[in-house]
Amino acid sequence: MATPIIIKLDVTKLKKEWFFKGAKGTYVDLVLYENDRESPYGDTHTLKQSPNKEARDAGEKAIIAGNGKWMPQKGGSRSAPKTATPAREHPLMKDEDTTDIPW
Repeated sequence: MATPIIIKLDVTKLKKEWFFKGAKGTYVDLVLYENDRESPYGDTHTLKQSPNKEARDAGEKAIIAGNGKWMPQKGGSRSAPKTATPAREHPLMKDEDTTDIPW
């Protein structure tokens, strides 16, 4: 079973002008980034609202709207699950012998 991530979203930071209508409701584009290291508060992820096309064309950047962390599991572990999907390897580097590369 996948390990959940707890998200804290500050809805007051969301830009309503970046919301958009869809066939079944009103939507917002959010992107969850895994941080390089854990924050002093235990956060392992950053949540950003992506600007719509018009805002991107005007040079606006995504805004930080919240954060997240791995949900504690039985036994008290707060860290990433050991079964988490590893970072993708470049297909050309897989099982390639690099012993003769001079670095």
